[in-house]
Formats: sequence, C-alpha cells, structure tokens
Amino acid sequence: MVKDPFGTKGARLTTHISLAGRFVVYMPLDKHNGISKKLKKPEETPAFAGYLKSFNFVRSGGFIVRTASVDIGEKEITRDAKFLTAMWDKIRNLAKQKTTPGHCVQRIRFESGR
Repeated sequence: MVKDPFGTKGARLTTHISLAGRFVVYMPLDKHNGISKKLKKPEETPAFAGYLKSFNFVRSGGFIVRTASVDIGEKEITRDAKFLTAMWDKIRNLAKQKTTPGHCVQRIRFESGR
C-alpha cells in the first residue's frame, strides 16, 4: 500500500513487490541492483557490487544491499538472498494453486539467532 484510505477515497496500491531480508531486499519483478545510500562506509560499495554480480542463482529480479550488511561477510549476504529467492518461488507456486482471491503469504517475524 502506497497511501492509506482518506475520506471517501480508497487506499492507493502498488504492484512493486519486495521481500525484505536482514541484509538484502529482493525485488523479484525489477532487474535493478543497488546499494543503500545510507552506508556509512562508502569504500565498501565495490565489494557489495561484487556480491550482487556473483548471485548467479537468481533467475529474475534485483537486490538492494541494506545498511545492516556493513561488516557482514559475503556468505551471510548470499544466504539471505537465497532464502528470499526461495521464498518468492514458494509464493509463486502457491499463487498458481489458489483461486482468486487467495491468500499466499503473510508477514513472517524472524527471531534473531545472534
């Protein structure tokens, strides 16, 4: 939802889909890759760009590296990206099985393992 309902007008919705993980945001319908502009260490930008290019498991979509990725290794960032792409695959498969309207996913709360 982009804008809440107001008065007699209904909510304004968008078709931009994004799945937010701990370290990356996956946008399955956008081919854009990006890095958060809020990064405190701009010298890490080339490393993050390299991580994004190495995501050869992604069939479609793009990623944004979040600020939480600072001081996190490539292995953890890749694991987060693989989890989100697997989640998107599950959502798509569920959507194919449902009749319209159907509920495919709800917000998931993750507990920190740290």
